[in-house]
Amino acid sequence: MISEDVELEFEFERNRHGVHYGPGLHHFIVKRRIQFTSERKRMSVLVKDPMDGNYKLFIKGADTTIEERLDAENNDAEMIKHAREFALRSSKLGLRTLYIAMKLLDEKEVHDFFERVEEAENCIA
Repeated sequence: MISEDVELEFEFERNRHGVHYGPGLHHFIVKRRIQFTSERKRMSVLVKDPMDGNYKLFIKGADTTIEERLDAENNDAEMIKHAREFALRSSKLGLRTLYIAMKLLDEKEVHDFFERVEEAENCIA
């Protein structure tokens, strides 16, 4: 989504101190990262935003994988339609698109998130 990235003026940068995004760079404290797997078809990063104190869960993945996780009540239907049309046009050109979505989490959701991740990791080990 190069043209969309330019239009939104977002720039992402990752280093050992956290994840940053622009315009101008904004620092996030990375609390947990879940790597991409072919089974999950997405990558997730839980961060704490020191500017507002909120926890934010970012996910990146294929358009269909992310779309099926969007809450229709809390997302602009016109924006989703525009993104879907862009992904379709891109795929016809042979281009691969990825979606990035973000959800604000409260303390209970963060606690539940860590419990589910720990439970899943224990099943693997």
